[in-house]
Amino acid sequence: FVEWKTSRPPENGYVIEWCLILDTSPFAGPLHWLHKGNTSEMAWLKENVEQYKRYNISVYSLYDDGPDNPFSVPAYLQQDVPAEGPDILAPDVKHTEATIKWCEIPVEKRRGFITNYTIFYKSAKGENSVTVNSTVHNYTLKSLQKNTDYVLYVMASTVKGGINSSIHFKTDSHGQEDTVVIVVPVLVCFLL
Repeated sequence: FVEWKTSRPPENGYVIEWCLILDTSPFAGPLHWLHKGNTSEMAWLKENVEQYKRYNISVYSLYDDGPDNPFSVPAYLQQDVPAEGPDILAPDVKHTEATIKWCEIPVEKRRGFITNYTIFYKSAKGENSVTVNSTVHNYTLKSLQKNTDYVLYVMASTVKGGINSSIHFKTDSHGQEDTVVIVVPVLVCFLL
């Protein structure tokens, strides 16, 4: 179902066009279109549309002096949980912090608009989580325990739910400040 509003009705109606969007091509085609009269401000797209696939839908107003610039939006006929979780890259672990990075899920596997990511991380001492918006693809976890094994999940969510990917990592037993404390007394003894 597509709906639109115009400031002045066009003399020759509207053209609604849609095509599949993929990562490999923003307009993967084929291009489909439908003509509606100038009194209509809605259309049902019943053919050549599949659920869980992203389409670019454009509406053109057709005036006597030519078509107006289109209004275009990405859309889904129906959304679902993503087909797979995001790819998590190896974390950058520093003592009590870990910077986590992940890749976007390919458009073909999203099956809906990603609304947010939730990062769950747990150790033997407990579990925590943080939620970030859909444009964020990295996050630094702070106040982690030294020398501790963690399981990390990054969940990508649509309006229908989420799916996650996981990795394991371990924080360092000695951070940079620990190294400085150890080295200084050794140097002082050496100089005496």
